[in-house]
Amino acid sequence: NIMKGWLKSMKEQLDNTGKVIAKISTRQGKFTIYFDTGEKIELNEISYLSCGYLYSGKQIDISQLEKIIYLAKLQEGINYINNLLARNLYTSHELINKLQNTKKYDLTDAEKIVEIFIDNGRVNDKSYATELIEDLKEKGKSREYAYQKMMSKMFNYELIKTLLEDYEENDEAVYTLIENCSKRYNSKPYDVKKKAIYNYLISKGFNHEKAHEYVDKYYELNGGKDEENETKILYKAANNAYNSALSRGKNPYDSKQKFIRYLLSKGFKYNDILELLEGGEYEFD
Repeated sequence: NIMKGWLKSMKEQLDNTGKVIAKISTRQGKFTIYFDTGEKIELNEISYLSCGYLYSGKQIDISQLEKIIYLAKLQEGINYINNLLARNLYTSHELINKLQNTKKYDLTDAEKIVEIFIDNGRVNDKSYATELIEDLKEKGKSREYAYQKMMSKMFNYELIKTLLEDYEENDEAVYTLIENCSKRYNSKPYDVKKKAIYNYLISKGFNHEKAHEYVDKYYELNGGKDEENETKILYKAANNAYNSALSRGKNPYDSKQKFIRYLLSKGFKYNDILELLEGGEYEFD
């Protein structure tokens, strides 16, 4: 720790009479104390006033110097948390963890610093968690996703358990997710599209039963399988497959097999492909 190392260095330089303040400067509510050895410490007004009456030429003994250094260390942590909170929301445990891992504070000092922000209302885990859950619901997130998200934010486990006890997915938001996902698979056959959407919901934290339920309900609400559209999709894919097979096939049999394999790879059913061939529109002789 830089501050501890500096404290050790200053202790080694101290004689029985202590260390002398060379000057004190003030700027924008911050007080900088310069010592005759060249070192300096920056304090805010509250920390500065808690050090007693300080002035140029005053000798500082080791106990008061340690107090000043400790207050400066705390102020550094306060400034760090201030900067973090100016950009984003954090839980108390996230902030404590950052102070320990990034700034190398011990647990006691990290908790003391964060407690300041809890007391002034800038850190409120319950309020933050409640807002986060509502936001996740609006985005169609599953209960499991919400749980994992809150765990990653280091909320207290009991708070998570309490707030998720009555968590229910927002159906409309989930259907919007499904709609957006389905658009990416417009050129795919019905069964392939359903499976892709199902896997998408699984990746978003829905369990298998819930994912199937949402996908089936979505298609039920939207008219189910559109046979006319399925035919268009099949013919469009078949035209691409036919031209490619004729140009790359070594012989009629090979071209036909390439045609079939291509359509199978796109998720079309074998019986539908055979029926297409029996229609006589695609000849390989």
